[in-house]
Amino acid sequence: VLSEAVTRAMTGGEPCPFPLPYLRRCTNGFAESRLVGEGSFGEVFRAVDPVSGIRFVVKRLRLDFAQAQREAAMRSMQRELNVLSTVRHPNMIKLLGHCAAAADGEMCLVYEIGSPRRPAG
Repeated sequence: VLSEAVTRAMTGGEPCPFPLPYLRRCTNGFAESRLVGEGSFGEVFRAVDPVSGIRFVVKRLRLDFAQAQREAAMRSMQRELNVLSTVRHPNMIKLLGHCAAAADGEMCLVYEIGSPRRPAG
C-alpha cells in the first residue's frame, strides 16, 4: 500500500520519497528488459505501478562505481533532485520523487514519462 504522498505525487502532487521495495516491484527488480537508457551515472528503467497501471521511469544510480566516483554521482543526483523539485515548466519532464535507501546504498530519481512534443509550425 502506497502512502498518500506517493499517490499524490503520481497524480500531480509534489515530489516525495518513494520506498525502494515499491520501485523494485514496479521495475521487476530493475530487470534488464525494463532498461530504457544509460547515462554517465546511472540507468533508466521503465516502471509500472502494479495496482493502478500508472507508468513512470526510475533513474537508478549505478552501484558498481569506485567510492570517489560514486560520491560524485550522488552529488550530481542530489543537485538534480534539488533543482527539479522546485522548477516547473511545460517542456520539462516532472520529477515525481526520489529514493535514498542508505542501508542498500541505493539512490533513485522517479520521473513521469514524457511524451514527444511536436515542433511548432
